[in-house]
Amino acid sequence: MKHALVKDIFRTMGKEKKRFFSILLITALGVAMMTGLRAACNDLRYSADALYDEQALFDIQVSSTLGLDDDDIEALKTLDEVCGTEGEYSATVYTDIEEAHQDVKVRVLGEKINIPTVVEGTLPQAENEIAVTEGYLLDSGKQIGDTLTFTESDSDEEEAVFADTEYVITAEILDPFDVNNREGSTSFRSSASEEYTFYVTSSAANVDYYTAAYVLVEGADELMCYSDEYIQLISDVKTKINDTLKEK
Repeated sequence: MKHALVKDIFRTMGKEKKRFFSILLITALGVAMMTGLRAACNDLRYSADALYDEQALFDIQVSSTLGLDDDDIEALKTLDEVCGTEGEYSATVYTDIEEAHQDVKVRVLGEKINIPTVVEGTLPQAENEIAVTEGYLLDSGKQIGDTLTFTESDSDEEEAVFADTEYVITAEILDPFDVNNREGSTSFRSSASEEYTFYVTSSAANVDYYTAAYVLVEGADELMCYSDEYIQLISDVKTKINDTLKEK
C-alpha cells in the first residue's frame, strides 16, 4: 500500500511538473524570506546591544521628585549587584530655532556611564562648552565652533539647574539615551519627548542635588539586553534598590 502511494505521488509530480516546481519555488522563497528577516532582526538587536555596552548605557534609572543626594548614591554603591552608579544633573530648557521655542534636554556628561558617541569634534571640557546632536545642527544651521544660548524657565522664582549663558559648540554627538534617532543609520534607537539633547560639563550645574541616578548592574553587560535573562536580572535588582532606598 505504501509503495503504491509513493509511486502515485511521483507519477503525479511527473504529470504536473510546472505546477509542482512553481509550488516548490514559492515555498523556498517564503522560507528564505522568513529566515532572512529573523536573521536581520537578531543582527539589529546584537548591534544595538553592542553600542549600548560601548556607551555604558545605564541599566536602571533612579529618580525622586525631591532629588537625590550623595548619601543616596553611596547607598546604591553598597549593593553587591551594582557595579557602577552616578548622579546626574539634567533639565528641560528652551532654545530658539527660526524664531520658535524648541524643547531641549540638557544633561551633564557622565564619567563612566551614559557616554555619548562623538561623531565630530571633542567633548566639552570647560564650563561654557557644549555638545549637541546632529538634529540640532541640521535644524539650526549651526556648526562646531558656533555659539548657542538657552533659557531654562520663564519664571525667575525657579532655581535654574544650568547657567543661562552663551555656550560654544565643541562636538556633534550621538545621544546614548536616544534609542530611535531620526537621522540615518541609527533609526533602530527610541526618541525622548524633547526635540534635541545637549551635553555640558558638571561645572555648568548650579544645584547641589541630583535630578536622577543611573546604575550599572553586575553581569548585565554579558547578557543581550533584549533577552528574558537580562529583563529578569534587572527586575530583581530594581526590587533590591527600592528596598534599600526605603530603609535609608
